[in-house]
Amino acid sequence: AAVSSMLERGRRRERGLGREDDNTAGTVQDTDAAEAATLRQSAGESARESAGESAEAGVDASLYQPKVSTWGVFPRPDNISEAYGGGRTIKPGNWGTNTIKAGEGFQAESAAEQAVRKERVKSRLNKYREDQGMNITNATLVRWQAQLTECKTCMRQGRLGDGVEALEAIVLEEKVNPRTEIGGDITFHYAMCLDNVQRRGEALEMYKRCIGNPYGRISKQADQIIWGMTTAVTKMKADQFEHDPIKDTYDPYLIKMTVNKSKEWSTTPRAVDPEEEESLKKITAASIAFVVGLPLTLVALIALR
Repeated sequence: AAVSSMLERGRRRERGLGREDDNTAGTVQDTDAAEAATLRQSAGESARESAGESAEAGVDASLYQPKVSTWGVFPRPDNISEAYGGGRTIKPGNWGTNTIKAGEGFQAESAAEQAVRKERVKSRLNKYREDQGMNITNATLVRWQAQLTECKTCMRQGRLGDGVEALEAIVLEEKVNPRTEIGGDITFHYAMCLDNVQRRGEALEMYKRCIGNPYGRISKQADQIIWGMTTAVTKMKADQFEHDPIKDTYDPYLIKMTVNKSKEWSTTPRAVDPEEEESLKKITAASIAFVVGLPLTLVALIALR
């Protein structure tokens, strides 16, 4: 009732009603203040009653009790900053521990904890630099690039064995990281050379190392080749083909064809038949006479007309 009467008077004041004189206005304001105090008192009493009920139920009355009890809503300190040490300026090098309990506030880390943290960060940075190839010297990069260029040249010229030798030491002995840009390129070309010299098992292992390389299309191409060497071969039953029994079956025919063609297409000069040579000379002379005489004959006919 008090709330409704106060709201009604507020509406009347907004409409300009109930302000005939100053005494009336003062009376209305005093009445509003009294009713507001009454509302605050009743709210405090209800809060104390709820706190008493919480205490009777075994719940700490100092904790904040959410009105909506759903997932993620739980009792927590009424002032989180005071309970967990908030509201402070933490300077660099003065970090707190990760095991701060409620009510203890901020705890500066000790020298031992700081040393452990710095060592952990240092090890992670070293691991990241190693994975990204940042710890490789420029001289090593130049040497690796030169070997990779030599391998590509050998592949273009068909010297696949030399291509394997160009990169074998880098991949197997120096253990280049296949997740780096140059490392993935070296590993992929080494795998292709192994694949072409019929070392399929080793090539498949190198292709698998290239999976996950974030640079270029190396990872995707390696995945496609692995699929072709495993799944596609099985589906097409290509692994059941036997080429050895028929490998030498057609060799005699191929050798005979090669020998006969070499005789027919030989560029070695041979003896010329005299009659054939005389016949060629006559044909040549007749052709020349025809080419020269035809224009002269046409000119003569035109002059006679």
